[in-house]
This record gives sequence, C-alpha cells and structure tokens, in this order.
Amino acid sequence: TNELRDIFKANGVHCYNENNSVIYRGNGILGIHTKNDEETSITLPKKSKIKTLFKPYTTEQETDIIHLSVPEHSTLIYQTDDI
Repeated sequence: TNELRDIFKANGVHCYNENNSVIYRGNGILGIHTKNDEETSITLPKKSKIKTLFKPYTTEQETDIIHLSVPEHSTLIYQTDDI
C-alpha cells in the first residue's frame, strides 16, 4: 500500500490519491470506491472534462483535481474526456 505507492511514484507511475481507495481510469471512465469515510482529492495526470454519473444530479467541470467527501463503502463513477 504505502510502500507500493512509494515504489510506483519513484518509477514515474501516476498515483491518483494518497488514500487506499480503489481507483479505475480507462475508456473514458473514472471509478472510485472507498472503504472508509473520506475527505480526499483525486489528482488527474492532466486537465480533463469530468461529468458525474449515477447521482440525483449531474455536474460537469474541467479540472485536474477532484475534491471529494465520500461516505464509507461508496462508489462514484465519472465520465472523463482529456482536454
């Protein structure tokens, strides 16, 4: 976990956050699953258009950092397009 993250970062791998959340990014989708209640930030490799999916509301923004307050055992899914 922390040791692996340090090894990955030292070898040029982009790490999306410092928590132990499960993060998937590929094919225009960004998925985040949390084990615990978290205040976290997801750092993208470059500025992207981010659109929330599967919520009672939809938001869209252009950013390279997403700030989140996520309840325990939550999954969030976003559509992403690099700018």
